[in-house]
Amino acid sequence: MQIPIMQANAAGSVLAYGYEAVARGALEADVKVVSGFPGTPSTGALEALASVAGERGIHVEWATNERVALETAWGAAMDGQRAMCTMNHLGMNVVMDALKYCANYGVTGGMVVFVGDDVGANTSAIESDSRVLACSADVPVLTPCSAEEARRMTRRAFSLSEELGCPVVVRSVCQLMMARTLVDVEVPETVSRPSDFAPNPRRVVMFEPGTMAAVTIHRFLHENLSRAGGLLEEQGYDAAFPGPGSTGIIACGVSYPLVKAAMVRCGVEAPVLKLSVMNPLNERLITGFAASLDRILVFEEGEAYAEEKIQAILGRSRLPASVLGRLSGELPFGGELFVGEIESALRAVYKGERWKAADAAAQDRLFERDLTLCGGCGHMGLFYALRKAMEEVNGGRYLAFSDAGCAFMGILAPAKSITSATNMGGGISFACGAADAGSEVPVFALCGDGGFLHGGVSALAGAVFNRSNIVAVLLDNAALGNTGLQPTGCTGRNAVGQEVPRVDLEGLCRSLGIVHQQTVDPLRLEDTMAAIKTALKAPKPAVIIARQPCVLNRLKAEKQAGHPVRTAAVDPAACRRCGKCGELYCTAIVREGKEAVPSIRADLCSACGMCVELCSGGAIGIKEV
Repeated sequence: MQIPIMQANAAGSVLAYGYEAVARGALEADVKVVSGFPGTPSTGALEALASVAGERGIHVEWATNERVALETAWGAAMDGQRAMCTMNHLGMNVVMDALKYCANYGVTGGMVVFVGDDVGANTSAIESDSRVLACSADVPVLTPCSAEEARRMTRRAFSLSEELGCPVVVRSVCQLMMARTLVDVEVPETVSRPSDFAPNPRRVVMFEPGTMAAVTIHRFLHENLSRAGGLLEEQGYDAAFPGPGSTGIIACGVSYPLVKAAMVRCGVEAPVLKLSVMNPLNERLITGFAASLDRILVFEEGEAYAEEKIQAILGRSRLPASVLGRLSGELPFGGELFVGEIESALRAVYKGERWKAADAAAQDRLFERDLTLCGGCGHMGLFYALRKAMEEVNGGRYLAFSDAGCAFMGILAPAKSITSATNMGGGISFACGAADAGSEVPVFALCGDGGFLHGGVSALAGAVFNRSNIVAVLLDNAALGNTGLQPTGCTGRNAVGQEVPRVDLEGLCRSLGIVHQQTVDPLRLEDTMAAIKTALKAPKPAVIIARQPCVLNRLKAEKQAGHPVRTAAVDPAACRRCGKCGELYCTAIVREGKEAVPSIRADLCSACGMCVELCSGGAIGIKEV
């Protein structure tokens, strides 16, 4: 994979995505170790660095979860090397324990935490603002306004980390990371840093003479933030721009260019303060900007974080300017701030107009679509087998919990095979709670291989320890399908494509003390149903490993091997119109009505064979296209 911005060796300008600009900044800073966990919109940064890992001598890896990624980067930074970990906003929730320890203990090599927030929950189950958590760790937090600033900030963040002896967080959002703009590139640094792990015993909380107490370290971190403020002010990331009137605008991060565009659209001129450093906020610049203003309208993506901080700063300085934004109702909580929403707020505040941004013209030509599994996905077979087995065993009464990933789509119509879903690796613990509370119906936990290695292993160990009455179904498709087919420990290759041993899920479950486990191919429906029925009678917790490669990876491998393209097809003369094939809820099977003969779309079919197994009349077969 050739990524122009990563291949450039001389100064110039390159068209690049925001996440590629972050990767370029790390490359120019001579990063040596990069560890992360995929999640929109941060995934591409690690993948960009993986594309040049061999030629640049960088160790790049997908970790089993975000905490492991941060701790890996921390270990490299303590060894004197520059390191970066990547994650999205959900991952920031996972790493907080480790991040606070990292901040307290310190680093010697530069360490950058790049977090991409999926504001608007475009591909995520929840919204979350990483600035709030990152700032609570008492470390510098930078929020670039453009891809070019993202490159420069990331590069500078490594040296800033070394100067301060603490990790530095670079946080951005989808609107910046997923857009392509011109980005300047500079010649990468080539600094030799010998491997030399430098422990810092004075900043370890121990009860021995000569060590710093936790409270002393906490005070030191705040002093360090004051020092960071001076160093960052020299970079000019924050800037005030004069304008007419007594109502000013503060725009944070990516909101700044959007605000500038909206001001042109609605003809508003005003003083503007651009803020890209979220921790520590530049109080001197903010109070100087607000001194001659009556009102300030704050734009930021995420929570009203800066808005609340600015209110406090003005209150301490006894400045009369009122602060407007989400808390005062001028802007809505939740969702991304697009130019239209910003223009609406500007018109309301500056012109007293009740104006609402019109929907984009393209929306009139779009239609709502439900999330669906790919045709031939092994999860589809497992959902079918679970529904049908429980109809036979318990009249269809059961509870089934999933974690994040493709399996969560079992909640949706028409399949509705899953009761609820939660965070990565949390489905097993979730199910244990229901079972331990005395559920009167069988309880299942569905967990993908990525989620199982992320956090489900410890949950399953807890289920054994506490004798929880659950059946755990591990959906091993050897990929993180929901985030872009990244490899897991069960894939057999790592982030840079090297062949590595696969995690032995069967052996791992045995080592945890699982007495009953069975491995099945979920495309074999009768076998999967039989395994479910057997597990219900077995000692608990019981485990079923449903192993079938991600259908997208399977089709890609078949194409590369030169296999002919195949599809299932219906013989109308043999079809009895029983509708049994429709119970799969496969996206490739189309039927106009109850009496109509179903047809199978060759462009969506993967020739998995599930409908062939279901068709007792032999009306469906596999053919080459």
